[in-house]
Amino acid sequence: MARPPAVAELLNVASSTIERDLLRIELAAAAGDAKGVLEAAHRLKGTSGSISAGNVAELSSSIEEAARAEVWDISPPLILALREAVDVLQREIESYSVLHLEGPVPANGTHAVLAIEKI
Repeated sequence: MARPPAVAELLNVASSTIERDLLRIELAAAAGDAKGVLEAAHRLKGTSGSISAGNVAELSSSIEEAARAEVWDISPPLILALREAVDVLQREIESYSVLHLEGPVPANGTHAVLAIEKI
């Protein structure tokens, strides 16, 4: 089955961007860098919103607001919830890619994984 290039590229870029920004949030939060958290959360909110990943966008927005107010006591549970939501989203992107872009899962049980190119 031929891959629709625009959809495949969108998911590829979104997948790598989401992981990169989540890592930036985690590192900035650990360093107490409110500006770093705010900027990465804002980017993550936009990326996840562009692919209709509402839960990730909503959590990113909450983290962005907490960073703006420098409310660090609520950030760790939000960041953990965001990590879990991103993990679910990445599995959904991978499943969609396999089912709709890459073709059927091969008989040996392995499948193609989205290439993370732009970290």
